[in-house]
Order: sequence, then C-alpha cells, then structure tokens
Amino acid sequence: IIEMNILPKISGAADVSLHGKHVHPAPTATHCLFKNRQQKNRRDLGICSPGISILHPFNKRQHACKNTVRSFRVQGPQALEPLQRDWKQEFKQQASEPSLVEIMLRGQISPQLPWRQVSVRPVIIKKKPHLQFSYFDRTKNIVKNAKPGSEESIARLTELLDLPFSQVTLRSMDQDTVVQMRDGRTSVHTSAPAKPLGPINLKHNRVKDLPISPHVSHPFLQRIGLQTSEGRVKAGMQDKFTQVNEFLKLLKHTGLFESVSASKGLAVENSALGRSSSSSSSSRDSDNTSENSLGMLDITAERQASSTGASSSSSSSSSSSSNALRILDCGCGSSHLTFGLWHYTRNVLGVETHITGVDMNAALMARSNQYCQELGMAGTDACFVASSILDYQPPHCPDIVLALHACDTATDEALALAIKQGAPVVMAVPCCHKHLHRQLSGSKGTLIPPFQPLMSQGIVRQRFLDLLTDTLRASILRIMGYQVDVIEFISTEHTPRNILIRATKSASSQSSAKAAAMRQAAVKEYLELRDFWKVVPHLETLIGDELALNA
Repeated sequence: IIEMNILPKISGAADVSLHGKHVHPAPTATHCLFKNRQQKNRRDLGICSPGISILHPFNKRQHACKNTVRSFRVQGPQALEPLQRDWKQEFKQQASEPSLVEIMLRGQISPQLPWRQVSVRPVIIKKKPHLQFSYFDRTKNIVKNAKPGSEESIARLTELLDLPFSQVTLRSMDQDTVVQMRDGRTSVHTSAPAKPLGPINLKHNRVKDLPISPHVSHPFLQRIGLQTSEGRVKAGMQDKFTQVNEFLKLLKHTGLFESVSASKGLAVENSALGRSSSSSSSSRDSDNTSENSLGMLDITAERQASSTGASSSSSSSSSSSSNALRILDCGCGSSHLTFGLWHYTRNVLGVETHITGVDMNAALMARSNQYCQELGMAGTDACFVASSILDYQPPHCPDIVLALHACDTATDEALALAIKQGAPVVMAVPCCHKHLHRQLSGSKGTLIPPFQPLMSQGIVRQRFLDLLTDTLRASILRIMGYQVDVIEFISTEHTPRNILIRATKSASSQSSAKAAAMRQAAVKEYLELRDFWKVVPHLETLIGDELALNA
C-alpha cells in the first residue's frame, strides 16, 4: 500500500499525481463518484486499470475541501511501478551538475540527527569548482569543501541523505525538488523554480547585503568614528554599527524611501533603493518585506504645499532644502544613527536629505556641528540643536522622527512631538522605563490580583512594567491614526534595550465611519488597560488635547 495524490475533476478522467509526475488513467477508466459530505457518504474513486484499486482516503477532513489535492491509498503491483524513483541517487547526480543551486536539509536535532540544517552549494575556491558543505547545529557552523564527483563529496552527501532529516530540498536552474519524510512516509514533489533565478552565486565567502557595507571605505564614516583610516569598522564600534544597520533595514521596510521619492520627485542615483536589505529568510518570515508592509504613506499633499510655500519666498537652494527628505533624531547623543541615516539616504541611495539632531548635551551638539563643517555638509544638509525635546519646535514637519535609546520620558516627548507634527514615520527604541515604575512603586502593584507573584519579584516586575509602558505607548499611537508594530530590532548581545516601536501613518483609504469605529475600538482597548493598572502614561499627559479620549 503506497500513497498517491488524486486531483478529482467533475468531467473526464482523474489526474493522478505520483510524486510530482502526472499520470493519466486509460480512457476506459470509470468516472469518479462524488457525494456531498453532508450526506454522510464517503467519496469513492475507482479506476478500472488491471491490478489497481482505490481504497479510502487518509484524511476524511479533506472531503469538505473542493478543488484540492486529496491523498488516497492505492493497492496493486502495477501501482508500484511508477514509484520506483530513487531520489537519493538523483540528488547525488545533480550535485555534480553545473545547474545545481543548492541542496538544503532540515530537521530537529536528536540522538540520530546531530544537525538542524545542512546546506550544500557550489563554490569556486582557487579558481576550481567545489561543493561547500555547511553543517549547522544549535550553536555553530562547520564548513567543509570537496570537489564535485569526488569520493569525499559523494561520501558526505550519501551520509547526509541517510540521516533522518524531515525535509530535503534540491534547487537547480531547471527545477525544484522537495522531499518530505513524515510518519514513516516519503513524498517527493518536483516543480519549476519558484522564482526566476539569476547567475548562481559561486563566491566562497558570501557578503551580507547591508544598507551600509562594512567592506566599503568612506571618508564620512571614518570622520564620525565608525571606520578606521583603513576603512574597517572599529572594534569598539561593532555593536553601534550593527544597531545602525538593523535600524535602517527596519526603516526601509516601511516603504518610506519609495513613497517620499515618488511624491517629491526626488532623483535616485543608483539602484540601491530597490535592493532588498534582508539578510536571512528568518527575518523575511518574522517581518512582511513587501514594498510597504505597513501601508503606503500619504505625505504628498502636505509636502507639496510646504515646498510651494518655500519656493515662493526663498532662493533655489532653500527650495531644494524644503523638498528634501527631513529626518529628526530626538535625543541623538553622539549622532552615530543620525549620520549613518544621512550617509545611507544621501551617499548610498542618492536621495537629498536634511537631518536635525536634538539633544540636551551642548558639547555633543557642538561636536556634531563641527563634523558637519569638516565634512562639507551645508547648513541645509544637517544641523544639531542643544535643546530638550519638549522645547524644540521644528521649522518644517519631519518625514521621520527617530528616538534611539532616549531615556525614560524623553521617548514620550519624542512620540508626542511626532504626533503633534503629523510625522508619517516614527521609530523609537525606548530606554530606562521609570515613569510607570514610580506610579506602581511600593506595595501598590502587588495588590492587583492575580499579579501578586509577578509584581513581587524585582527583575520580573521591572521587565513586565517596561513592556506595559511600551504597550500603552503603542496603543496611544494607534488611537492617533498610526499603524504600529512592536518588534525586536536587534539581538540582546548588542544591547538589552532592543524593542522597537515602529509606527506609520497610512493613506486614508478607509471610510470615515470605519476609521471612527477603529479609533473607538483602540480607545476602548487603551482605557481598559490603563484603568486596570490605575496609571497615567506620560505620553497621554503630553498630548491630552490631541488624544481626546472622551470624544
């Protein structure tokens, strides 16, 4: 008894899919009998070919699904003949072919399986072709190289194919073959490549596709202290460099660069704007990496009005500045993120950009302004202001408001400024949550059942109140018309403060009634959470009039 797939058709004979290959029964085959599941009658299928009979389906739940592939048990000696496909031998042969792209093996680590994943791909080493075997366990990656068709490569591949991996995938220029092993059964499916493939990457060492490449020397990065004079990232700046790149990747996912460039008519000097900055399939899975995963940004009318007003009363240079992408970094500190974002938009993407940094540390702001002069950045390109976030009034509405590790209520001040200015994109990484901690200090928080155990342990209480603070912030942003997601933007090995609040204002394509209903639901959700804990978030205090909770 073996497994085959039946795709039933109401007219004509059924198509039988045997491990990805379609076999059409003889014209004399009897027609399938289909009955409605609600009539409690089993759907039977009979094929009058000699020696083959169809038995009951594996999964009766599939009866209710129409126009889908259903699994049946097939019995008979002739049914075995088309299934004598030695996929392991095929994979070994394909491994030596120039059309091979990759062989990927995945499974759960067990006493019988020491690897969670193994990849086999062609590479060029010292101008000669090799197969690169990359073995991944829970903590490390081991790489071995062997020549295609050699005894070593065949032995390694044979050993891998005999291990109990749950899925083995072979990708070539011609087709994709997926083998799945489950509950003692093996299924093989062959199809055309999922997407068009370009030239096969045969580089021995793959370079991560990052917004700011660590391998490209640039005087700008050297002057702000990220790179050495030789063009390498400084050892003490590796964590900061990683944070900047991850921040830029998540900002790119909002679709802001594409939207602003289209609405303002900004020229893009190279193809970097359309280049994917995702470095792994896992990040593509946790985040939607479409052109704008959070909705297209509706900033055209406001920016055009601003640009028109500026052009009527200023010189051509100031008009150009009013049409630039405007970025405001609140609590910018040493300004590594500010300068990094300007470098990416201006030097990598070729988009005209104006950056403003605000921080209460006057010495750091003076140093950043000195960098601007030394780097030849005109006043329309960058400026740094020594001021509190609460007191700062931007001369133009910013396109992006950033707050990376602004301490305690400084994050609330940055969010309040963005809301009042109507900034299309807000990205904040909070730090040092103290405001709600003080409101729930002492025994007040421990008296709320059934949270006494959670609130009585210091470290657990701290982390929970940090998350509660950020949740309330995100809820307020939703009330104010933003689409919000709260994500981890970097590993804790680089910084423990790694939660990012990302908010965008999308085009108002919804009806006023639907928008009002969504706002009402967001207000209700926020008030229930706030009142349960009997707290008043600082952000609510800052934008009380705009929030209009009683409206």
